Amino acid sequence: MWFNILKESKQTSRTMGSVDWEKEEIPDEEEDDCKRWLQGLYDVMNKHQATDTGHPYAYKKGPSPNVIKLDKIPEGVACAVKDYYTNIGNPEDVDTNMISPIPYLEKYGIKNHYLEIDTYFEDYFSFDIYILERKDDNILLHAGVNFSWYDNGPFEDLWDYVRKQSSHGDYYIKRFIAGKDDPSIKICNYVKDVTDYLARPDIKDLFIQRFSSHWDEIYKTNDKEHRELNPKSMQYAVKKYFK
Repeated sequence: MWFNILKESKQTSRTMGSVDWEKEEIPDEEEDDCKRWLQGLYDVMNKHQATDTGHPYAYKKGPSPNVIKLDKIPEGVACAVKDYYTNIGNPEDVDTNMISPIPYLEKYGIKNHYLEIDTYFEDYFSFDIYILERKDDNILLHAGVNFSWYDNGPFEDLWDYVRKQSSHGDYYIKRFIAGKDDPSIKICNYVKDVTDYLARPDIKDLFIQRFSSHWDEIYKTNDKEHRELNPKSMQYAVKKYFK
């Protein structure tokens, strides 16, 4: 299906990770604590749905509708999502999708559900979650924001300007540095809200690095005089959007 973005190949190719659950106590699944937490995460992501322009590698182009069927999501699946974000210490492992969620599902004995957690800030932006029933690919939850950094994304017009070395490029870059770029405001608000909910400021800091490097590339492509830019200048500019 259109949302199946190389799911199986991605999950089997990721590093499974050495997670030792033997010494961990499985929480009582009847309490529904994780499902309440998952509903909260969905609410935060869903608030920013208008920022989504679609995953660049999806079969069906354009934004993906958000959905949640909380009554059909087992508590163990919700706990697997929570554990995934809680137990991965290195934010770069999250950003590069190198840690598979499969062991987290196995911890709770989940075999009939598929979990896709995308957090990626490199050549495209993806910060979203899919939960599906394996038997019929029934979507139980989808929420998040995806877009291309270059084509068919929020910065497509800007890239057209800077590639043509149009004066419009200078205008947008100055607005960005001043903290007034509308797409950047929306994207940074989304990252701030989600990372605050996850209590993962390290993921936010990693996004700031990645986002700064993209704007640095825009600046260098646009600059006709090839002026040197302080490597930290764009990071200072991006941090304005998180104050």
